[in-house]
Amino acid sequence: PPRGPAGQRPPAAPAAVAAPRVAARRAPRPVALFGPGGSRPQQQLPDDQRGRPPPSQWAAADGAASSAAATLSASEWLELASLQGRPDLADGARVPGEALEGLTRATWYLEGHSLVVQRAVQLAAAAHAGQARKNGEPFIVHPVETSTILAGLKMDLDTIVAGLLHDTVEDTDLTLHDIARCFGPSVASIVEGDTKRSKLGVTAAALDEATKRSLNHRAMLVAMGEDWRIVVVKLADRL
Repeated sequence: PPRGPAGQRPPAAPAAVAAPRVAARRAPRPVALFGPGGSRPQQQLPDDQRGRPPPSQWAAADGAASSAAATLSASEWLELASLQGRPDLADGARVPGEALEGLTRATWYLEGHSLVVQRAVQLAAAAHAGQARKNGEPFIVHPVETSTILAGLKMDLDTIVAGLLHDTVEDTDLTLHDIARCFGPSVASIVEGDTKRSKLGVTAAALDEATKRSLNHRAMLVAMGEDWRIVVVKLADRL
């Protein structure tokens, strides 16, 4: 290599200074407006509101929440439900306190619709007046306990009311028209579906077990196609 004066090597060229590495910025992820399947992500509620669902989630706009039972005055309701002159039935006095307290506790999430539940109890108690179960207790205990089970599953208002009235069309003088007039067509539809399942059970009583199971399974599928709440009421009825 060429040498400079006095045989010295020329100074080496300074090394190129490497440019400092700059971490590449990642673009912010877009906020998901919808979750899997197009569903909105669940809203995080404050601790004091968790476990207390919004009333609209448990009451359809065209169901019992907007029916005559929810909107009429006390006197108008008694006249509509044909309870005038029978205050012992109108105030639910024929319902054993323990069963009624259990239903009241279980329906805490329907606190905005407690009047509708109370009036459903009144009508069921009036319809089943004088009836008793095999163990001697008033018959009204059974539908109240059925609705308590449904409330434990956090079913909507229409289903709770239907649970209270599910035996009325089959065992009393109350008609589906009466139920629809008092609590709306949604409740009447659930009661009608439950009544159909009960009549099928009576018809199939003389058949062999395999045929009865087949009919029951088919009836359940048909009921789920009509309204899945019918099946839930029937299951709660059997517990």
